[in-house]
Amino acid sequence: ATLTETLRIVLSEGWRPRRTVKFMGYAAEEVGLRGSNAIAQSFRASGVNVVAVLQVDMTNYKSGAVPDMKLINDYSNADLRNFFIALFDTYLAPKGLTRGSVACGYACSDHASWTNAGYPAAMMFEAGGANGGYPYIHTTSDTLASMGESAQNSVKFAQFSLAYLAETAKTAHVKYTGGPAPVSRVQ
Repeated sequence: ATLTETLRIVLSEGWRPRRTVKFMGYAAEEVGLRGSNAIAQSFRASGVNVVAVLQVDMTNYKSGAVPDMKLINDYSNADLRNFFIALFDTYLAPKGLTRGSVACGYACSDHASWTNAGYPAAMMFEAGGANGGYPYIHTTSDTLASMGESAQNSVKFAQFSLAYLAETAKTAHVKYTGGPAPVSRVQ
């Protein structure tokens, strides 16, 4: 839903990126990242130039006094993580939002497929609760009802995605080697 809301907003505003932007939904993430791995490996084999990958997965659960978003530390590109920090600090921190970080300890989402294929990829993750992540994941209670019947918590992830698009697709000269790309506030 966060991915489609981001796409809805950019299309409704008539946004025209200067770079090719692809929005992807993957199949078979829970059984070994099969969909994202197939696409990433296909892109690698075809020599497709991928500048950066933002993974948007698990964006709506927050319970208690925890950071609003967590940056996944493993299976992601270090320079792109630094860029995500700069994006967050420029666009979301002024709104009073906070960030943290977390390590999955394994290839926990589709960003890992892109990283493993040699592309810069990273992921911002939902806040979770005081005892860790979302307690209902992969259960019959994994519903909107268990999140207060609201997707409001996902709004900040759509905002982050929009900032990411604005900064990465505005020029063909953004690179993620040698440090984060400069961030200029885009309205």
